Amino acid sequence: MMKRTKQVQLLRATIEKVVHMLTMRDIKVTQRGSQAYCQRDTNGNYICVNIPMIPDDASDLLMKAIQGYVDHECGHILFTDPFWRMKAQKEGFNGISNIIEDIYIEREMSKAFLGSERNMAYTRQLVWDEVLGKFNEKMNSGDEVTEVTHWQYLSFAILRAYGNQTLFIDELKKYWDALPTITSLLNPLRTQFDSLSSSEDVYHLAKAIQDALTSEEPQDERPSFEIGEESSEESEGEDKESEDEPDEESGSDSGEESDDDDDSDSGEGEEGADSDDDDDSDSGEGDSDDDSADDDESND
Repeated sequence: MMKRTKQVQLLRATIEKVVHMLTMRDIKVTQRGSQAYCQRDTNGNYICVNIPMIPDDASDLLMKAIQGYVDHECGHILFTDPFWRMKAQKEGFNGISNIIEDIYIEREMSKAFLGSERNMAYTRQLVWDEVLGKFNEKMNSGDEVTEVTHWQYLSFAILRAYGNQTLFIDELKKYWDALPTITSLLNPLRTQFDSLSSSEDVYHLAKAIQDALTSEEPQDERPSFEIGEESSEESEGEDKESEDEPDEESGSDSGEESDDDDDSDSGEGEEGADSDDDDDSDSGEGDSDDDSADDDESND
């Protein structure tokens, strides 16, 4: 126990240094609550990164996932263009945009920093375990479980699977048969997932997904699909736009790394933040988005 406590103390002490090193910015870093997110001012400038507080008895997986949270949030600062994040938020599809943004920035971090992909893979696993637990509770509740239910709980993982994240491709194999409408809507957009190279690309893909999900064209009584709280809260990090101090992810083996603008796909969660996946967030970490004056940026 004493050894783990020292490890936790060391990790806490290195988080701020790693964020400053990876982003090359003297940005404020806090360690509060259970959500990871970036905070922006009203002009879109990043002013704070929050990483979840690490408990003294943190598990091995959480210790590793914290490093992925750091890499993820740093990714938002380095690669997310707040203009397109705020545009998506104003137009009403912040949740989807946050998850897609998480896919984009995690790819970029993996290319930029050796070790970052491994760190964020631990974060995705942590978030997925939490999301799957909630989904299994729903499955065993006796309530009717429909395709809409699957989407509400697993949308961050579904979108991250389309973004070629291995964990979610593997984990969702047994669920695809329950998602015929979703796959028919997303399959035509697959090439756009593969070619994401900017936050502008993220915006256009998220808008296309939103338009497909809400199309008014007759579709044989198509179910109404929306990003539910169950999934949006699992994004890895959100990007919050606010002038207030945050109320409430970290060191990386590469010495550099993590924008869910808010936590994983964190399924990495978006509590207290609007997930841009400036938060882990896939989303599932993981938009990634909460809507308040704060705009937070997610799954694995």
